[in-house]
Amino acid sequence: MRVDLAALVAAIATSCIADYLVVHTRCTSWDPKSCERTDSWFYLNGGRASVNGNHGCRSVPIVRFMQDMCLDYDSGRGHFQFEHQHRRCMALSPKRHTLRCPPGFFTCWRSQWDEATCPREES
Repeated sequence: MRVDLAALVAAIATSCIADYLVVHTRCTSWDPKSCERTDSWFYLNGGRASVNGNHGCRSVPIVRFMQDMCLDYDSGRGHFQFEHQHRRCMALSPKRHTLRCPPGFFTCWRSQWDEATCPREES
């Protein structure tokens, strides 16, 4: 039996793609408290799901087996956890892509949270 090397490499590469979150931020003024991030997408191995990308912790029942997701925009760190898995961490990318705003919004952009190494727990 012969295995095609290109097919093997492609199978391995697609099996270890990290999960990530794309957040669309819309603000009605320069005040950060006026911003909403409800139009966000969590990308995972099985596709993508619409999630609430606002600051704080929440359950995410739309993503199968995900217990919770927390985002801290002040520190640029976040995490999520699936059932029967360890907590997985994310970091907010410094890149922001400006978007055209719908009526009623002052400034809009897209940012991304990438899976990252979790900081060591203090003992």
